Amino acid sequence: NFFRLMQVNVCCLRNKILQLESIRKEKNINLICISEHWLKQNQVDLFVPENFTPASVVCRKTRKNCGVGIYVKNTIQFSVVDVSKFNFELDFEICCIKLIQENILIVSIYRSPNGDINKFFNCFEHAVKRLLINNQRVLIAGDFNIEMGNSDNGNLDFSKFSNILRSFNLFITNNQPTRFNSCIDNIIVNFNKKLFTTTLGEHCLADHVPLFSKMFSTKHLQNNQNMLQASNGFIRRHSDESLDQFIYYLKKENWDMIDDFKQNKIDIKTLFNSFFKKFVDLWHYCSPLVKTSNKSRSNNTKLVKWYTPELAKTRNEMLALFTIYKSLNLRGSEQTQAAYNVYIQHKRRYRNELTLAKKVAVEQYISKAPNQCRAAWKVISNEHSPTHSQDVNLDPEEFNQYFINSIKELSEGIPPSHHSPDYFLGERMIDQNSFVWQTVTAKDVIKAVSKFSNSKAMDYYWLSNFIIKSTIEFISEPLAIIFNNCMNEGFFSPLLKVSKVTPVFKKGDKNCVHNYRPISIVPIFSKIFESIMYNQLNGYFEFHNLISNSQYGFRQGRSTTSAVLNIIDHTLEAFEKKDSSSLVLCDLSKAFDSVLVDVLLDKLAFYGVGDCALRLIKSYLSNRLQYVCVRNKCSQMKTVETGVPQDSILGPFF
Repeated sequence: NFFRLMQVNVCCLRNKILQLESIRKEKNINLICISEHWLKQNQVDLFVPENFTPASVVCRKTRKNCGVGIYVKNTIQFSVVDVSKFNFELDFEICCIKLIQENILIVSIYRSPNGDINKFFNCFEHAVKRLLINNQRVLIAGDFNIEMGNSDNGNLDFSKFSNILRSFNLFITNNQPTRFNSCIDNIIVNFNKKLFTTTLGEHCLADHVPLFSKMFSTKHLQNNQNMLQASNGFIRRHSDESLDQFIYYLKKENWDMIDDFKQNKIDIKTLFNSFFKKFVDLWHYCSPLVKTSNKSRSNNTKLVKWYTPELAKTRNEMLALFTIYKSLNLRGSEQTQAAYNVYIQHKRRYRNELTLAKKVAVEQYISKAPNQCRAAWKVISNEHSPTHSQDVNLDPEEFNQYFINSIKELSEGIPPSHHSPDYFLGERMIDQNSFVWQTVTAKDVIKAVSKFSNSKAMDYYWLSNFIIKSTIEFISEPLAIIFNNCMNEGFFSPLLKVSKVTPVFKKGDKNCVHNYRPISIVPIFSKIFESIMYNQLNGYFEFHNLISNSQYGFRQGRSTTSAVLNIIDHTLEAFEKKDSSSLVLCDLSKAFDSVLVDVLLDKLAFYGVGDCALRLIKSYLSNRLQYVCVRNKCSQMKTVETGVPQDSILGPFF
């Protein structure tokens, strides 16, 4: 998740190679920028750190010593950027490469204290202008021989250099001394400060202290498969420290992409993706990946901690009384029976206290649980003896293939209807385009999230309800602006259309994929947007009485209990009138997965849903992806061609 870079002035690499190698291994460095390597061109390949490549090295031709170079780990893909026309010995020595996967330019610079400072400024300005021509991310490391730790008015060189940096939106990352009391070595960047840290080394190479930078890698959001590979065997912790750090960064964020959108510099897709990626990047930075074990959890782990220190003290007293009883019994003492009676009395007391303590703890656990029924079943399951099941070889690819293909097979097996779908709709009860999206406020966003559970189950981006509920107040304003514009333009980001599927065993042979049902986790940000869409759509349908009175599921104030009571009322009424009554029960197999999107959109249009809303709903339902995760192993992505998302907010409404 992190890219580690080292900037160091070595003052002759030939006799510092072992020291450099030691530091590289200790700090797990991926890339090294070196100033003053003192090498000639024919010596470059002779002095290279182990498992590294001299990516770009500039050697002096007319003068001795100095020079700059960039060395990268063998596993890193890069291309050399030609900046030779800006290179002037003594005044401005420069080399540059581009990291392919990270999509960032790495620049190494050296300026001699004996060089022309104005020529340096001129070359630096022209070189940076050329490198940033395509708004490229850039990291510039080097020994500038300009005092950067003292920002008072007397430091004219630094003042001029600072103005040049500001003009390119560049900033320095270090203000601590790197050579004696002077801060002349630095690392300069033009991207998010929160994704980048720079620290000083502990020991000098020559008379310069090395700089170490840790840069958060953002390449994973650009490639679905990279994200899935990172998922295999890793998790992110919901620690208080990580969450506090995350909130700290969110409070400082200004969400500048909102202003860019208002000024028509970016479109709605770029707006949402920029906001979302920044949020995810910050969370990943605050909560690094942690390796997990594939071992399954034992069924007999303690769900409720009820054994207290007081119980342990009572137990020790009981054991002490038993020891006294045995000692008296061996000696044939007349006090044996009395000691035994005291021991038995204490033993009964201990047993009663055990029972009471466990009962109270379990009752408290269930009463405080968000879902008391689920908590009760957890307690019951936890009390069962662990069953030793067969070793199951679960392949996520096989599961994903089955879940996708089973829907196709079911759809193909349904005989064609004698009537078109609109035949069953009857007469139009409401005007077309009666429903339009209403403006979303920050309060609407917070209210939608407040209804989420406190679940820590993570989606594709390692986000959870718990994380969002803890941070929503800091992002509700920009999120409301983004949602409003997405509604106006009918855009639902592809980043939110990735479902993480977990197979849950039903019954039968555990090695057969047919005996599992899919449980999906949609992106948490998708749930927020869906909740807002659902509240408006459902309010419209309820207000106009467009939903049948016989519909009990997924409606406010109604439940399966209401349906059962209705059946009982009809049955009793028929019984009293001496009429017969019958009940037909049916289960629609894969009902969510079998919904045809075009038919659904036509029905929504029939009920007055406007064109703008239909575009957003179509965008939401189209080109969805899913992958299966089993025991920390993930399948490839597959496209879901039909149906509405399971375990989503909008799915049951459709």
